[in-house]
Amino acid sequence: MIQIRILVVTSFYPPECTGGNEFGCHDFVEALKARGHQVRVLTGTFGAFREGENKEVRRLLITGSKETA
Repeated sequence: MIQIRILVVTSFYPPECTGGNEFGCHDFVEALKARGHQVRVLTGTFGAFREGENKEVRRLLITGSKETA
């Protein structure tokens, strides 16, 4: 199987969630990783870095033309 590098861009991502879409996205990411793909997640800063997150989840806030991470 060919390993694919995948970037998932989403507004919210666990552990901070507002509904079922975030859990579905997480399950999708985990399924891709289980198949051997390299997956990274780019999401908003809602609930910025929490204990238990890893380097595969990057939270980024972009306001206007300036970037804050």
